[in-house]
Amino acid sequence: ARFRQPPRTLEGMQASFEANLAPLIEAHRGTRFTFVYAPYAILVWLDFQQRGQLEVTLAFRRWLFERAAGWKHVEIFDFHAEPAIVMDLDHFTDIYHYSPRLSRGILEAIAEGRYRLTPELLEGNNAWLRKAARETRPEGVIAEALARPAPEAPDDKAFVPPGGYAPPRLN
Repeated sequence: ARFRQPPRTLEGMQASFEANLAPLIEAHRGTRFTFVYAPYAILVWLDFQQRGQLEVTLAFRRWLFERAAGWKHVEIFDFHAEPAIVMDLDHFTDIYHYSPRLSRGILEAIAEGRYRLTPELLEGNNAWLRKAARETRPEGVIAEALARPAPEAPDDKAFVPPGGYAPPRLN
């Protein structure tokens, strides 16, 4: 309980964006701003649903897309709803951080213009996130991850955190 986050509100997130990012975007119209909705493990979305934060998060995604549409020098790429990534815990070092290999893949996709957010992609991705967060069972995701041999590192790459990776203990 000591580290509990207060519930986010749409108004609070909008105010933060308007205070912190909008002035930079306005002041630097000659600079291209690329926002990336980086992938989170499905467990993040299940947590958002459990804490009543899913709909406010989806609403902010929609609001930001609409807000950014007025700027020709702003683009958004959306990896939040890529099932091949978010449903596979082997990509992640924890529920928010992913492997160097996946980072490279994301950068390549952005360079190629893939996952650029459009109105259709936004609606489809929000629908997928809503459905996945409501219907996915966390114990099933975890059991599936534990049933596979643990990689030495995410995506079998050489990134190893201090202390290395330890297999989970089941008590």
